[in-house]
Amino acid sequence: MKNNKLIIEIIESINESDQKIINIFSFLENYLLERFNNDYVDSNIDKIGSQIINHYKQEVLRCNNKFITPKFEIADYNENILLKSEFTFNKEEQELQSYKIKYREEVFNALKDISWQNFEELAKYILKSNRLSKINITQSSKDQGIDFYGFLHFEDLTLKSNRLSRDINIRLIGQAKHSSVGNKVNHQKVSSFATEIRKLRKRQNSNYFTCLDEGFYENENAIVGLFITNTDYAPKSEDFANEYGIIIWDGEQISDDLCIKEYIDKMLNELGEIEIKRLIN
Repeated sequence: MKNNKLIIEIIESINESDQKIINIFSFLENYLLERFNNDYVDSNIDKIGSQIINHYKQEVLRCNNKFITPKFEIADYNENILLKSEFTFNKEEQELQSYKIKYREEVFNALKDISWQNFEELAKYILKSNRLSKINITQSSKDQGIDFYGFLHFEDLTLKSNRLSRDINIRLIGQAKHSSVGNKVNHQKVSSFATEIRKLRKRQNSNYFTCLDEGFYENENAIVGLFITNTDYAPKSEDFANEYGIIIWDGEQISDDLCIKEYIDKMLNELGEIEIKRLIN
């Protein structure tokens, strides 16, 4: 058995475990002894254990960078110990985080199969869940031009005790890019969008912005670009987004936002073609 295949199988077994606390080396020893002789286990357990620990370190870092909850956290007191993430939250948060972790991957897979028209409509629910107000969805254009725009007013957030936050109102313009399974958003798409956002900031003429109402276009508030996709981004796309100040959300992040039962139920009532209901029954 190739080592990489074995590592994948062990990680899958850990992820499927019901244990709240997992000692990686204890779990690994039991797993290997069921399949290999003692000599193999003694010779390989340290190397395999190190690879598994590194995997979970990278996974925690990846999830933290996306602001989503990983399946496991690494214990502060011992890097060999994995803690199921939902149990690191207070009791009020445990149910929500457990729901997100349980269904996020399945919802992500379902998002890959929806039509581009429904995905652009779905963006409205995602934006509302992130407190964007006065949302306008533009005429469907199949991945061309502006798909939505609105305002992010910090007074709507939990910052009401902060005097400055009450006066901050940001214009947000976005594009929802639907991609087929296996395809990632390339850097040309992000770069093109970023270039047009820069034109708007400088008030340069562009046919790109004819869909914006005059009040939004003439508004003097700061503007931020948001790019949403149902799949993922190529690494170079992330570099361009960071360089030009574009916020990017991928399908996994969207799925995390949607993994709240009331959001999914509301979405299903108005977007009947999206077959996610089976995931929450």
